[in-house]
Amino acid sequence: MLNKYYLIRSDVLPEVFHKVINVKQLVDREDGLSINEACKRVKISRSAYYKYRDSVRLVQLENGCTVSIILELENLDNITFRCINAVRSAGGRVQSFQVSDSQLGNKYALIIAETGSDEVSLAELESKLQQVRGVKKVTILR
Repeated sequence: MLNKYYLIRSDVLPEVFHKVINVKQLVDREDGLSINEACKRVKISRSAYYKYRDSVRLVQLENGCTVSIILELENLDNITFRCINAVRSAGGRVQSFQVSDSQLGNKYALIIAETGSDEVSLAELESKLQQVRGVKKVTILR
């Protein structure tokens, strides 16, 4: 049988679920802390903890998005490393980087990266890439 999962905002959950998560976090953080002691600190019964412990998990969701970046580059040494560093300095995380063979002295690159979802971070990313010596053109596709 497949389990069904629901994604629910934490502020609408009953308090018992928050307490179960708190117990789990306490036990993970503090060496030697027993479940019993953690339940006492959080003020939840052990039976309630054991009832929900396998059903509740804390999941952090990021609001970032994945973008494709097409670059037209001059054929310069280490330009790929400078482009990757520019993406990182703008807060992005490079998932893949592909460079085409040189054509008429130019290279073309495709970067797949995770970035912040807001327009400011995309504008910053484009700006940082355009500042890299040897980058002729930057196109960001969402």
